[in-house]
Amino acid sequence: MSDGEAFETLANERRRLVVRRLMGRDSGVGLRELSRQVAAWENDKPVERVGSQERRRVYNALQQFHLSKLDDLGVVRYDAGRGVVEPTPALSELRPYLNATDRSGRRCLSPLATRAAGAALVAVALAGAALATASSATPLLAGVGVALVGAAVTVGWTVGDADPADRVPREGDS
Repeated sequence: MSDGEAFETLANERRRLVVRRLMGRDSGVGLRELSRQVAAWENDKPVERVGSQERRRVYNALQQFHLSKLDDLGVVRYDAGRGVVEPTPALSELRPYLNATDRSGRRCLSPLATRAAGAALVAVALAGAALATASSATPLLAGVGVALVGAAVTVGWTVGDADPADRVPREGDS
């Protein structure tokens, strides 16, 4: 798949959500189930709380446009008669494109990962400030150690090559 085809495929948020839902699956998914999951992600709510109007809006858009386009691009097999969408081997070629990068090529972090990394930095800064002003260093050294371990785990989590299909996409994620 060329870069142009990949970018065309992922240019629309709903198509990106379909790709994320099918990524790593061996079997197909029904259009109703798929539209309910996409609607849940779009409305930031659990699948069980998706209303019929929300699901119907996504269902119609997927059925009338997006799934046919994904099928034409060879990313999925869409059987409109059965209402089933199946991943093809070409779907896995989109994985690198789902990991967003900025103009310099650095990997962009999700909003959650950014907040977690910020919280870890604040914890380390507070522990360092407490250590600098304390008279008894033993308990504070333990606190600094815990903060540093937390920061290291957070950095590893945010910088690591996480599978984009393992997390629920949020607005602004690519």
